[in-house]
Formats: sequence, structure tokens, C-alpha cells
Amino acid sequence: MSSPIDQLIEAGFPDEAYELKKYEVNCIPLVETENKGLTKTGGIPDLPPEITYPTLTGYTMNWKQGGMTVKTEKYAQSAMQLVLQLDLDALSESGCDTDKILPESGMLWIFLSGELLDLLTLSSLFFPN
Repeated sequence: MSSPIDQLIEAGFPDEAYELKKYEVNCIPLVETENKGLTKTGGIPDLPPEITYPTLTGYTMNWKQGGMTVKTEKYAQSAMQLVLQLDLDALSESGCDTDKILPESGMLWIFLSGELLDLLTLSSLFFPN
């Protein structure tokens, strides 16, 4: 599989490719796969059986309109969303972690709590009035 830089060059954009190449440091390539336990973003995490899916207890959602709270919903428990699943073995083998910031083996999962981002606030970032 060719790199994105090679693909840009092959598509007739060598100047842009060489410009982007300056920023190609400490990058972690993400590829689609059916295999479990590999690096991916979003979706369902490949957690081992001894790790329960992370949840947030006492979650409160405030629906706002015009800057005022118009509805509040409370949930006893809410699932967190997978942001990143990072295969540290593959990262170490790739040589991408040149600064040796992360452990050389294992898996790192990063989850996002819905409580951290109010949905209407988030949507206003993408769909401003």
C-alpha cells in the first residue's frame, strides 16, 4: 500500500505532497481492518473480558435554546464513546513514537463522556445560526 504522500505524487500533486511531507513526523497510520485488537477510531472497542465497558453514572443532559435551558434529562448510567483504540505494540514496531512517550506494549483506549460536550453546543460548532 502506498503512502498518502506517494498517492498525491501519483495523482499529479507533487508540490502539495512535498509540502505535506514536512509535517509527516510522529504520525500513526490508521487503516480499516476486520481484525480485532488493532488501532482504530470510533466504533466498538476490542476490550478484553476482564474490562467492563466504561460508563458514566449520574449523567445529566441540558437541552438549551437561545442560551436558556429548556429541558433537563437525567440518566442513572450512560455509555461512553470510543475516541481511539491504540495498539501500542504496533506503534512501537512502526517507529512512529520517536520520542518514546508511550509504553511499548499493550492497548490504550480513550473514551469521551457525553457530559463533557453538550450536544447542542457541539452542533452549534458545525451548524452555526
